[in-house]
Order: sequence, then C-alpha cells, then structure tokens
Amino acid sequence: MRGRHLRNGFLIAAVLSGTLAGSARAGVQDWELSEVYRGTDPQLRYVELANQVGGCLFPSSTIDLFDGQGQLIDTMTLTISTACHGAPTYIVLASAEAASSFGFPRDGVLSSELPSSGQLCFRSSATYYDCVRWGAISNPIVDLFGPGDSSAATSPAPGRALARTQSTHVVVDDWTEADPTPRQPNDNSTWEPPDAAPIPDAAPTFDAAPPADAGRRTDAAPAQAAADAGNSRYLDLDTVGGGSCACQSTGAGGLSAAFLLILALAIRRRR
Repeated sequence: MRGRHLRNGFLIAAVLSGTLAGSARAGVQDWELSEVYRGTDPQLRYVELANQVGGCLFPSSTIDLFDGQGQLIDTMTLTISTACHGAPTYIVLASAEAASSFGFPRDGVLSSELPSSGQLCFRSSATYYDCVRWGAISNPIVDLFGPGDSSAATSPAPGRALARTQSTHVVVDDWTEADPTPRQPNDNSTWEPPDAAPIPDAAPTFDAAPPADAGRRTDAAPAQAAADAGNSRYLDLDTVGGGSCACQSTGAGGLSAAFLLILALAIRRRR
C-alpha cells in the first residue's frame, strides 16, 4: 500500500512539474525590443521585437511609441488573440516601404513616423517590460526591469539602425548604432528564421482584470518587483481577448521543487 501511495505521489508531482514548466515558458517577460530603424526617407521605418527563449503574446501586448516629452504618439497591437512562439522569434512592425526595400514579410504595420528623439516600450496589460529611448529625452518612460534608468542612446543617423547588443537594462549601455538587420540577431551573423509560426498549444490557463490605473506609466511603480526580480514571479494580466497569463519562477529551485516535496511527504504520511 505504501509503495502505491508513493508511486501515485511521484506521478502527480511529475505532472504538476511539467505543467509549471509549460506555464513558465509562456511568460511575456522575455520579449525585448531589439532594433529600431529610421531610413533616409521617413517612410522607411521598422521596429523589431525579439524573444530568444520563446514565449506568448496576448491581445493586451503592444508596442507604444512616445516622443521625448513622454507624450504617446501611437499604440501598436501585436496580436488579436493569444499566440505562443518558439525560440528564437523576431517580430517586425514596419512600413510597406521598409518591408519592400529590405525584402521581408512584416508582422504588423508601423504607421507613425519615428521621431529623431523618441521612446518605444513593449507593454503587456499595465506593465512595461522593456523600453528604449534615443535622442533628447525630457520625460523618460521606464520599464519593470530598469525602473531607475533614465538614460537614452544617441539618435542614430538616418539610414542606420539603433540595435540592442546586450541586456543590462541600462539603455545607454545596451543600445548602439549599427547596420540594419531585420529578422536577424544584432551580431552581424546570417540567419534565416523559420520565425513567427505560433505554437498550437496556446490554451489559456487563468486570467484577471488589470489594476484600475492601467494607463501609461511614467514612474518607477514596479521598482519593488524589479528589485526582487531574482526571486519573483511575473503575472501577465489580459482582459482584451481572454488570453492566458503565465508565471515564471526565477529563484533558485523555484516553486515546483518545494511544492513537490511537500506533496510527496503529505502522501507518504497518509499510508
């Protein structure tokens, strides 16, 4: 009898472990802005969002464009339904002229011109997960992982791109002027992506309404969450299209190890 209880306990633990691992993969915190391009012709423009490990986007996931004073210029929706992607994935919002000039299929339309001094943020629900700023910025929009960073990169020359080369969450250190490389890593390597085919298992798990102050954030409200980023879990909230949310444990051992140990001990004591 004891052996059967233990076997059942380990089976339940294994199933829960797989479920938790799948939920972690679905988070939005691994999406990052990767490249911003302003051509010599203002009609030549694109913005690239990248994910190197895979994750989901939701109807509440957008890229927001601001000017240097923090005024919202445009909000670009990334998906109308929950969509999960493998690794790596590059999603490009572009003008028709840029897509034609570079010869890539665009994932969405970038209808607004990019200012010589501006800011872009990747947002999901009420949280800005990643922002980039360039040029003269008087009112910086900050993100979850860099709430204390107000730095800005140098505005790239027309025809050159602003490219992310690392992820320290300090804009002036992470971004530099470079040759445009849409749908490719920013390391001058050649890569032809299979790219943005959604993974079919994007079934929603659970959801919740966003906080009442779900407007544009310009302050360091998520500072505590960022300070605890090594041990916390992030929850994506979506109310637009019934999308799922996902938690990710980034602390040593995570939730699953402790939970599974408690579950196994409880089953053993019931023998």
